[in-house]
This record gives sequence, structure tokens and C-alpha cells, in this order.
Amino acid sequence: MGSLLDKISINIANILSLLETIITNFQDFRINMYNKIILNKLLINTNKMLKNISHKDTKPFELDYIINVTRDIIHINWLIKNTNITNNEKQIISINQASGYQQFVISLALRLCLFGNKTTCKQLFIDEGFGTLDENSLDLALSTLENLRSSGKTIGLISHVNTLKERIG
Repeated sequence: MGSLLDKISINIANILSLLETIITNFQDFRINMYNKIILNKLLINTNKMLKNISHKDTKPFELDYIINVTRDIIHINWLIKNTNITNNEKQIISINQASGYQQFVISLALRLCLFGNKTTCKQLFIDEGFGTLDENSLDLALSTLENLRSSGKTIGLISHVNTLKERIG
């Protein structure tokens, strides 16, 4: 009888070990999928978009991320790499420390990259951030939105900024 219980205990331990291996491998697969496929492509496209919609007087920056895993939850910590043109130093900060302009253009670039994906989505609504932009940045952001609109996309803007109201009409 003791031998049967020992075999059952061993079988249960083996099954639990196998389940733990499956769970670990699945978690590694999820992290790898986010890191190498989904976020990597989004990051490349977003950084290209940031270069297109940021004006030349703005200190250059790029979006980046770090993935942290706590238990079964994947946390994506978005970062900004600020580049100092004079001595090529990079400063990495949390997106929470970004300027209003950086937050606006990153948000816009992410939306445009997701919006520009080959989906049936034809509408984009923006309700934020225009008040944080200087005149040059606002002009560039509006030009980008006008180009999207001219390509057949519907863009809805909600803003209290007079320049935006005058230009969009």
C-alpha cells in the first residue's frame, strides 16, 4: 500500500513539475512575443514617426521600453532617450518625466502608427495636448494631421487652442 502511495506522490510531483515548465515556457513565449514582435515593430515605426513630426529646434529623443515581469503580469515601462547633440550623450528618463511636448508627440506618434496599421479603422479622435505645444510644434503636428486627412482618414480634434480652431475651421 505504501508503495502505491509513493508512486502516486511521484506521479503528482512529475505532473506539477511538467505544469510549472509549461507555465514558465508560456510566460517566456509571451514576453518574447511582446518584446521581439509587437513592441519592437511599434517602437521602430513610432520612432520614425517622431522624427517626422518633431521640429528641428526640438532636442532629439526616441521612445524605448523595458519589460518587467511580476508573477504573471507583464509590465511595459516606457522610456525616453534624450540625445544631447553637442556631446552625443544619451539621457534615459521615464515617460512620466517627459515634457508636455514630448508626451503629446509620443502619444500622437503611437496613435498614428497604430492608426496607420492595415486595419479598417478610418477615424482618429484626439482630445489632448495641443495647449502644451509651441507654435512650431503645433504647426508641424497640424500638418501631419492634415496629411492624414487628405489621404481619406477622418480625424476628430477637441481643443481650446485658437490656432487649431482657425486652421481646421
